[in-house]
Amino acid sequence: MLSLDVPTAVMKGDSIWLNCTLDLESDELYSVKWYKNDVEFYRYLPRDHPAGQKYDLPG
Repeated sequence: MLSLDVPTAVMKGDSIWLNCTLDLESDELYSVKWYKNDVEFYRYLPRDHPAGQKYDLPG
């Protein structure tokens, strides 16, 4: 991972932008998953349709 951009605080209900920059060298990306308190809330799998899926969670 080259960089990770995540806001330190967000007001409930506000939209945010999360960014993870990776150097895969010659590898192919399989998945990126984001978690809050050990609960998955976003998944990106390039081969899935749609590639990105979000999951609602409280807070």
